[in-house]
Amino acid sequence: MSSEYWIWFNEIKGITLSKKKELLNIYKDPEAIYRLKWYDLPETLMSKQDFEKLESSKSLDQAKNTHDLNLRHKIQQLTIYDVPDEVKNQEWPFLVYYKGNLSWGKSVAIIGTRASTFHGYHHTKAVCDTYLSQKYTILAGLSDGIEAIALNHTINNRGRSLAFVPHGLDQCYPKHNWRLLERITENGGVVSPFPAGITARGFNFQMRNTLMAMWSNEIVIIEADRKSGALGIAEQGHKYKKKIYAVDGSARCTGNQLWINQKMAEPIHIKLDAHLEILLSHPIVLTLKHQQHTFDELLSLLSIDQSTLIQNLLELQENDIIQFMPNGQWRYCGW
Repeated sequence: MSSEYWIWFNEIKGITLSKKKELLNIYKDPEAIYRLKWYDLPETLMSKQDFEKLESSKSLDQAKNTHDLNLRHKIQQLTIYDVPDEVKNQEWPFLVYYKGNLSWGKSVAIIGTRASTFHGYHHTKAVCDTYLSQKYTILAGLSDGIEAIALNHTINNRGRSLAFVPHGLDQCYPKHNWRLLERITENGGVVSPFPAGITARGFNFQMRNTLMAMWSNEIVIIEADRKSGALGIAEQGHKYKKKIYAVDGSARCTGNQLWINQKMAEPIHIKLDAHLEILLSHPIVLTLKHQQHTFDELLSLLSIDQSTLIQNLLELQENDIIQFMPNGQWRYCGW
């Protein structure tokens, strides 16, 4: 079956998904649907109005352009016939685009805020390690923060990962994550419901979220507030009756707490290693938890000599517990 006909069929506008699936169930091949005449159709299958929409769409020019872009960028196509029955459902798209290699084994979607904290960083790695030890594939978006942490950690530990993006695979959003996208392609795969040439925009994220939720077996919310876009994936997962977990332990993660309190997610409790727990109890950290301070202010507030303060600040910074800000103050980066 020709790739161009699948692209054409997937992109037809004005005909419902259910009607498209009915056509495919009967005629099996998009090329056969392309060549249909009005007198070939059973009377009850399609209205004259819908058939006219089908007829008016019968140009393969755009489909051929997309196919050429796919070849140029080494983008492959996954038709609905290629998807295992245990994965796809009634809303699965006719066509998905990917680069790299796909995995149909057990998978977990790791989701969370772009503005990740020290705790989010370590909790993401701990959750990924648990699932990687059980041979799960790690699914995530390509955004900074929790998603990028999950993908980088998986690649660094030779695990399998799939990244889901809201644009064509000839692009990268955000642009500065091109190298991460390339690493994922080399060590796993990148997946999109959109053809080459489509840019990232608002509604596309919803379609990306739906595809990732359908693909996953489980979903873990690492850290998110109530308005976090990451929760859109959890919402789709809830719709498809996926098992959902949320890391517990911080009132600032209002999204996590909402899902746990409403019993839509099962809580996960994660302990940091002993060395990090000791660092978190350092007087510098306890002071910065309440307010940001300059070096001189910390020197005045704490009973630490200048040399020791410098040494302690550098150690805490190396462990991503604190951060030096452009305004000359130090800030705490955890919960």
